[in-house]
Amino acid sequence: MPSPATLSVDLGALARNFHALQALTGAPVHPVVKADGYGLAPRPARPA
Repeated sequence: MPSPATLSVDLGALARNFHALQALTGAPVHPVVKADGYGLAPRPARPA
């Protein structure tokens, strides 16, 4: 049986990248969370 996977997200880096992209393009940025993007089968972050 495979061992459980762990995914760590640096929220500070995510926020900095978000703001940098928005400043660079001057356009609105719309983040999207891909469901099960890394095959970790996470709990739902928010109901659809």
